[in-house]
Order: sequence, then structure tokens, then C-alpha cells
Amino acid sequence: MADTTEINGTRYEFEYKLSNSDGELKFNDTTVNSFEIIDNFFSPFLSGSVTLANPFNFIESELLLKGDGTDIFYIKLKPVDDKESVLEYEFVIIGEQNFIDDGTALKNKKVYFLDSKDAYALRAVFPYNKKYRGKAGDIIKDILKAFEFPIDEDIEPGDFIIKDNPEFIIPSLAYRYSDLLYYILQRYYYIDGDLGVKGFLRKVDGKYTIQIISKLYSENEKNVIETFTSADLASTSKPNPNNHPQKADIKKYISEINSNDFKTPFTSISNAFYMNTLVSGYNPILGESELVEVRLEETRDKWTQKFVDVFTSIGGPVDPFLNLNDIKIGKGFKILRLPGNTFDNAKIVEAGLVNDFIFLNMQLNLTVVGDTKRQAGKFIDIFKLKNENVDSDKKMLGRWFMTSVRHVKILNTYRNEIFCTKTYTGKG
Repeated sequence: MADTTEINGTRYEFEYKLSNSDGELKFNDTTVNSFEIIDNFFSPFLSGSVTLANPFNFIESELLLKGDGTDIFYIKLKPVDDKESVLEYEFVIIGEQNFIDDGTALKNKKVYFLDSKDAYALRAVFPYNKKYRGKAGDIIKDILKAFEFPIDEDIEPGDFIIKDNPEFIIPSLAYRYSDLLYYILQRYYYIDGDLGVKGFLRKVDGKYTIQIISKLYSENEKNVIETFTSADLASTSKPNPNNHPQKADIKKYISEINSNDFKTPFTSISNAFYMNTLVSGYNPILGESELVEVRLEETRDKWTQKFVDVFTSIGGPVDPFLNLNDIKIGKGFKILRLPGNTFDNAKIVEAGLVNDFIFLNMQLNLTVVGDTKRQAGKFIDIFKLKNENVDSDKKMLGRWFMTSVRHVKILNTYRNEIFCTKTYTGKG
């Protein structure tokens, strides 16, 4: 029978295990003072840390680490009453830190810093004379297959084509597969209609795939997983014109927002990232340099169609939110030169600007009672039970995209720290 413990008043099955080729060492729940698992939308690989009680340095007396990437820490946490919801991961230990108590060795603690096993495997040195050719998504698929990672065979290849890779660079002897992977992901773009957008490498249902950001937003109805209420306990919402029509269930007792950290982007963001761009490139056929404009106004209008108009509210259509003014839209250019042809360069810049509009927008950070089902790359709804005619509701309420979810267990408490972004406001 699995070991169980009570966290936040709920029974959980758990297993914590340290292992390498010399053996394994299991820990009970009281030995694991805390752990943090970080699920970040911008990285396909999880990371985290775990803090263990280490009285009289008992861990070292039972099992010595090798420090060569073969030291594995296993974490499993599953609600007893929910067979489908589970946190279960194997991490490579990439570092440690010891905290020695001055009074008694009984209070010693040890922290292990954790990285995904897959991320660590990709640190293998990339062969100097090896080359990949073809569409970026197909190359990413080939790299993942080379390491026998589970992949979605229908990975979107995208529209960026690499003739020779590494392209326009000579890799050093320390160049690794992870460097190659991120090099390609930086240049990956997908043309959705006439708008260049980015794809993000993610692990979904146990398989790696590339999620096109515009498709995630267009399919937000099926990607929303939970509704949060900023009022008292409730199971249904009453009309507030800024509420999104309720799609996902409210989880009683753990979907209440008692406090939040809401931020609006200021001019320090818009001045640094929201700019018209002159993209410089070279046309090898004509044998001359080219300049292509990527303008805020044109990109904003296309962005609005794909990342704002897909949402609604009880009160009617919503408005895009961007910290722009007429002077900024009409004037001010930065010049950018990238390796590659001019068309690719312009689409990469356009896709990057679309990302800025999405992710350097309104931010909301929540700390709520933990739930093992929450994950980055999904949407949540936030609503109020009543309409108080508060202007801030136009920003706060509605559908948010989760960019990061942290699963944090400390002693017998478990919480989620959720980081979200939003592209629209209610009317006005």
C-alpha cells in the first residue's frame, strides 16, 4: 500500500526517492521539508528544488552522489481520491547546498537543485561536422527522436527553412544539442493567415509537441481548465459585464482568490519592446541589400484579430489592451539585422513583436491552495459575483493565460503560484 500524508486537509499518496547506480534511498514525508516544481510555458523542461532534513548528515552515510548526471531524484504526489491527477517526475540533481546548524547537527538540512532528465540529456556535445536541413519543426523532431524522447508525430514543421545548420555560425567544440535546439526555436515561426507567430516546444500528455500560440488562443474554449472567484465561496457566477461566460468549473475551497499581484505594463516596457522595426537583409539573387518595415500599427491590427477578438464578456465585445500612443505608432524605428533572407528575418521580428504584445502585457500573479492538475499553457477564468461598477474589473476579470505554474509544498501545506497574462479589457 502506498504511503499517504495529509496536506491542506486532503489525503495524498507520496513517494520521494534518491537513486544512482550504487542504490536508492527513500524518504518519508516529514524528511522532505519542502519542494518546488516549476512549469514554465517558455521552457519545455521542468526544473525545481527539494529541501531535506539531514540530521547528522545521514544522507551521505547511506548514499553518496556521483555528480555525473546519474543522480536521480523522484517525486510523486497524488490525491488519494483523484486517480488522474498526479505530480510524478524524475529529475537529475545538478547541484546541492548544505545548511549546517551551529547548535546541533540534528537540524542540518540539504537542498538539491533539480533539472529535467531530458534537458540534461540534451547537454550532449553536438558533433562538429553534423548538419540538419529542412523545416525547423522537422529538425526539432529529428533531434528529439535521436534521444528517443516521446514525440507527437504531427509536430507542426513551421515556415522557417534551414538549408545548412548551424547556419551562418561555426559551432565551438562545446556546442551542445540544447544549444542547437534553442537556436532553432528562436527562429521558428508559423504563418497564421498573414501573421507570423511563434511556436513553443511543450510536453503535452507525455509527448513533446510544438504549440502554435495563435492556435492556443483561437482554441481557448477547450484550453480553459478552471474558474477562480474573487468573492466568497460559490459554484456559479452572477452577471458582471466584465466576466467571461463561464466555461470551466469552480473548485470549492481552492478556487477563491484572497489576494493577487496585478501589474500593468508601463512605458519602460513599451519603449524597450514596442517599436517599429527596419529589418535589414541581403537578397542573394539580386545581389543587393533590402530593408523591410515591420510596423506597430499593422501588427497590432492583425494581433487584435487573433489574440483579442477570440474572447468575449457577458457585457459584449472586449477591447485590446496595448500601451501605445499615436506618436509611438507613427515615429521611432530600430534597425535589426539577422542572419538569413529578408522575408524570414521580417517574419521572425513580427512573431517576436506579437509575443511582446501578448506576454509583456497585463500580468497577474496568484497564490492559491494547490492542485496537481494545474499546468502552464492553459487558460483560467476570473469572475466576480456582483457588479460593483469598479473600473478595475475591466482589467482584472476575464480569461487569463497561465505562463508559469509553481507547485510548492512546505511541510504539510501545498500551494500553487500562478503567473498569468491577458491581452484585453472590458469595454471602456
